Amino acid sequence: MKISVALCTYNGESFLKDQLSSIINQSLPPDELIIGDDHSTDRTNEIIDSFKISCPFPVTVYRNPVNLGSTKNFEKAVQLCHGDIITFADQDDVWKPQKLEIISRVFIAYPNIGYAFSNAELVDAELKSLGMNLWESLGFTDKELQDYLGGRQLEVLLKQNVVTGATMAFRAFLKDLVLPFSGNWIHDGWIAMLASIVGIQGLPIPESLVLYRQHSKQQLGEYRQSYWDIVNNSLRISADDFGKLASACQEVEERIIARHPGLNPTQYGRIELLERKINHFLKRKLIHSSSGFLRFKTILNEVKFRNYQSFSCGWLSIGRDLFFKHRY
Repeated sequence: MKISVALCTYNGESFLKDQLSSIINQSLPPDELIIGDDHSTDRTNEIIDSFKISCPFPVTVYRNPVNLGSTKNFEKAVQLCHGDIITFADQDDVWKPQKLEIISRVFIAYPNIGYAFSNAELVDAELKSLGMNLWESLGFTDKELQDYLGGRQLEVLLKQNVVTGATMAFRAFLKDLVLPFSGNWIHDGWIAMLASIVGIQGLPIPESLVLYRQHSKQQLGEYRQSYWDIVNNSLRISADDFGKLASACQEVEERIIARHPGLNPTQYGRIELLERKINHFLKRKLIHSSSGFLRFKTILNEVKFRNYQSFSCGWLSIGRDLFFKHRY
């Protein structure tokens, strides 16, 4: 079973050497490394070229003539991968030595899974532990983990994406479903959502296999949010944002129908669950352009059918919609 690593870079000179060293020092080396540089203007390409000379496994490098953004850059890297298993790598992280070996064992031991994702240790720019792991920062609780393992992975993902690309690996056959990546999603959530709706199982790996570096220049990061952080983030979402969230979910449905026209009853049931989330966001958009009895009635119906609990932040979202009104 061949393993491809898709590593994307952009002005990564500060930390890239650490990541490349951790990949080359894996107990099970990858069969190939695909590096996509997104038009870096620092020493990133110089570091890549130096690494490629001494690397013991094949390295393919492509350089975008213009900046595409991380999602489209990863899309191009995945297209170039030839392995049976594709694993993502971020330029600023560090892999623990047995990461690929454990990933390989997992996919061999569980032939029915389509993707896997691990936990990670949160560290600062100097790789010092921040005293928490990735799943804790995401709020991926033991209960949600058991739900995920117990056949409710779609329900978990519709509540929030708990699959982080830096820890994710997936079987190459999923490329037919997930490519091209949506511009409205981060690639990790897009892959996990599409796979889950068509019934392809994902497997969480509780072990931390990555040092997930937190620093000021990264595009996305994780940290333990306080209650007030969550409240403030909730209040910043506008009515228009709810419409965009609904459109993003509709894009998932359109891709599923286009690539899997003969859906079985179970798959239709998952589509219906996705449509509940779409309708929930559309109603939350309506709430913030309405008032009086219609506003209260819409909120009450969403409470009655437990849509706030299933797709939003429960009572926090209910309170937001009751007492705060955001227009476009």
